[in-house]
Amino acid sequence: MAEDVYLGVLVGKRKASSRPYHEQTTFFRRLITEGKNIGVKVYIFSPSGISWKKRRIRGWTWTGRRWVSAVYPFPHAVYDRVSPRMIADFRAVVRARARFARRRIPRFNTRIGSKWRLHKVFMKDPVLAPALPHTRLLTRASLDAMLRRYGEVYIKPASGGQGKGVSWARKVPGGYLYCKSAGGRTRRGRVATVAALAARCAYRGRAMLVQQAIPVLTYRRRVFDVRALVQRREDGEWALTGMVARLGAPSRKVTNIHAGGKALPLETVLEESGAGPDVIEGVRARVEELALAAANAVARSSQHVGELGVDVAVDKEYRCWLIEVNSRTGRISFHRAGMKEEARKADQGPAAYARFLAGRGRHGVQGGA
Repeated sequence: MAEDVYLGVLVGKRKASSRPYHEQTTFFRRLITEGKNIGVKVYIFSPSGISWKKRRIRGWTWTGRRWVSAVYPFPHAVYDRVSPRMIADFRAVVRARARFARRRIPRFNTRIGSKWRLHKVFMKDPVLAPALPHTRLLTRASLDAMLRRYGEVYIKPASGGQGKGVSWARKVPGGYLYCKSAGGRTRRGRVATVAALAARCAYRGRAMLVQQAIPVLTYRRRVFDVRALVQRREDGEWALTGMVARLGAPSRKVTNIHAGGKALPLETVLEESGAGPDVIEGVRARVEELALAAANAVARSSQHVGELGVDVAVDKEYRCWLIEVNSRTGRISFHRAGMKEEARKADQGPAAYARFLAGRGRHGVQGGA
């Protein structure tokens, strides 16, 4: 009889509520269900539940009706879903990550570095480099130069996600207009100088980037980008799970679903823009090429990455631009767009990758402390 495969999902502290894992609760339920369908036992745990001496972990799983607690063996792989937004003892998290590493238990999705680090990695790739918007570290001088050259830019944190802290700015007669996403709200304004613009859009103590704004296609006056999800499955190779158009909320410059955006099948959006079948197929092929090239580039410079969300902008000439890559990727867009097969594969992906990692080294838990 084949040995059971276990996937442990590392999180912060659990809340005693109907949503014990915050916004990730629904995804975890689906992951547990999809894992069961392919013979992977998935449980959710925090560092406080680990018994290093007994090599056991108290975790939680979803029965289909309720959450139940049980004691599990150490997993074949750890899916790291701890985020700064969680309630967590981060020192305990760091210690647990180190001890799993000493026991040679693979952990994914590890952090892949800042947007600036990745930009420099991608600039060295012949497939990716032509698709990168001009990007510089934010200073007053670089902001002034980029606005003079392009007239319109985005200013974003070098680290972070979900569209938080992203600003848009445009040069106009007598000054600059800006729009900043912060705290779930949008702030708009006008300033007279680059120095004032930098002060309004930057965050003290955080590295920021200034990026050329792409003249993107719109759908019913709403900006959109393409989210491509690439995952490693049971064979360990990167594959495209799916791609979906993410529309920004009305009058907003950020396309994140959590910020009031909407998801639609990419074909629907492109068809309304006037694209014919050949153009649509060309866009899809280019998005897939960029997503897989980005995944391979990240994998060469980061350890144990099992899935990535790749964001691509499509301009008015149907040229594709690689905007950013995230390891802390969601999959809600596929569900919202009604793309059932892509959504199922997206939910199942981490469990499938755990099967691959289990096959590489059963079990790797004897050594270390």
